[in-house]
Amino acid sequence: VRAPVEHLADLLTDDLGDYATTLREKLPELVEQLVADGVLMEVEGEYRLLTPEGATWEQEYRRQRAAILGQEPQIAGERSRLLSSRVSTRLATASTAHGSAKGKRGVYVHQGSSAPPTRDGLVVWVRDGFQESEPAVIKDIQQRSVEDATIHVLIPKVENDRIKNAIASQLAATGTLHSKGSPTTEEGKDARKSIEAKQKAAELAVNEAADTILSRARVFLSGGQEITSAGLFEDVRTAATNVLGRLYPKFSTGDHANWPAVWKKAKEGSADALSAVGYSGDPDKHPVAVELLRFIGAGKKGGEIHDNFEGATYGWPSDAIDAVLGVLMV
Repeated sequence: VRAPVEHLADLLTDDLGDYATTLREKLPELVEQLVADGVLMEVEGEYRLLTPEGATWEQEYRRQRAAILGQEPQIAGERSRLLSSRVSTRLATASTAHGSAKGKRGVYVHQGSSAPPTRDGLVVWVRDGFQESEPAVIKDIQQRSVEDATIHVLIPKVENDRIKNAIASQLAATGTLHSKGSPTTEEGKDARKSIEAKQKAAELAVNEAADTILSRARVFLSGGQEITSAGLFEDVRTAATNVLGRLYPKFSTGDHANWPAVWKKAKEGSADALSAVGYSGDPDKHPVAVELLRFIGAGKKGGEIHDNFEGATYGWPSDAIDAVLGVLMV
């Protein structure tokens, strides 16, 4: 006779009415409490009375858990690592299409209390409410210029006790498994399986707590505007779309979907290649050509030209730069 929760419920009552339903609903919580109290141990989904060998494993687990709970820096470090990793994973593919050219704008994620380094492109600055004062972070964001294109993410200090206890349980279970090794007796093997069950349950609890915390993360634009309601990933994408104008104020000059066609005609030697983007004037008078010629001056390398016009302020598609240079060469 196996002893999972379902079988225990069957054995505890012969009433098939409402009482049995109520008992089945309450039993999992009651059994988990007996495990927490050290009366039962879970072994591969079954519940058994704690054996003498199991008691030594349980004692070691409780000792390590109590010690970890008293080490706030260790808990904080593990929590920070966990949240940081999950934020990076969630935002790794965050991007937005820009203009008619549909250029892909990815984001660079910077985490920590120090300001991100100056760089081209969309920057997401993630700050941790567990390590910084939330009101102070919000005040700092509000005081920043509305011309600043930085996207701000604030991780709130919520579920503190829940994630702290879950992390302590996970670390204690892992530590116990390492310290006790691989037993050879059946009682020892069952005791190890019991701690492994605690480890899996704690890992699930840690992940659920982290998900809850990140589900309540707040996304702001510099100046204080908050993006809300769609979840962290979508809110960051929305914010990215909103700040593109701040980051690339001259983008519209070079924004067109047909630059590849211009480039193709230019390579074929066509002097009126710019007609593919609706322009019929002198090639050197096209707004993109004017900017390119002004920058080139007495001479520039191709890489320098692309770096300047694909970066901040312009953000032009590479095809636009190549196409106009090609037309000018023709």
